[in-house]
Amino acid sequence: MTPLFSVRTTPHYERLGRRLTRHHPDFDVLEGRTREILETDPTNHTGQYHIKKLVGVPPGEGQ
Repeated sequence: MTPLFSVRTTPHYERLGRRLTRHHPDFDVLEGRTREILETDPTNHTGQYHIKKLVGVPPGEGQ
């Protein structure tokens, strides 16, 4: 089994997540599934997940 990657969040993301959970009860489930995916295959080398790619952003220009 491949070791899991570390997924860290910022305090700002945590605050936004709490707010989203109040208005969208399914957010926790979706966030948990997303965290599982990022921990096991953060760059989607397996091609198993349909992940939208950024359009119109040159390499190195993202956050």
